[in-house]
Amino acid sequence: MSSDPPADQPPPPAAPERRDRRRALVRFGILIALLLAGFVIARWTPAGDYLQLDSAVATLEELGRNPLAPALLIAVWTIAPALGIPVSPLVFASGAVFGAFWGWIYTLIGAVLAAAIGFGLARALGHELVARWLGERRLRKVEELVGRHGFWTVCRLRFAPLPFALVNTGAALAGMRFPSFLAASVLGLAPSLWVYNYFAHALVDATATGRPGVWRNLILALVAFLAITLVPPLVARFRNRPG
Repeated sequence: MSSDPPADQPPPPAAPERRDRRRALVRFGILIALLLAGFVIARWTPAGDYLQLDSAVATLEELGRNPLAPALLIAVWTIAPALGIPVSPLVFASGAVFGAFWGWIYTLIGAVLAAAIGFGLARALGHELVARWLGERRLRKVEELVGRHGFWTVCRLRFAPLPFALVNTGAALAGMRFPSFLAASVLGLAPSLWVYNYFAHALVDATATGRPGVWRNLILALVAFLAITLVPPLVARFRNRPG
């Protein structure tokens, strides 16, 4: 008796196809594990204590006497977002310890490196599975859409208080080109990080000295801080309003 499958049934998938599918699933699982690792570290390990603002400032002040402190800050900034670890306390702490300008420079370097690494990891570990799930035709449509609107979308998202790793991963899985992603990240991060660092520096300066001019700078920094966090969502809502 013949063991051939009925003519109306497709043949079973070949072994290489199953192996490629398993490989894509394993890679995607590694990506999810990396993103969840930061949450576990921040929530259930002693390292999470250093992510509190007061602890981050105290640690940077202690390390600030060491000439390698900026390099350490950049290194932490580069690695932490790839693991999904929140870095907002580092932004304010760097401005409070290193000043508005140098704190901005250090955090911007770390943020751009972190964005590049996070994007590369997500593309290497997750894009294959997304491509298999969407199929060639739908993937091409998504990539065309991202090519038209992705640059300014990423730029706006860098102003929003969203998890840093989420933006990196989303852009990579959506098929955005790396040069456009990096340029949009720099354009969005540079002004927002400057405002955050300046606000932290002005707050520390006002608390320490109490001079009238310093309080004026703090008020200006507060206005800029509120503008950079509230204006982009309002603009996006206005642009999406029908009619």
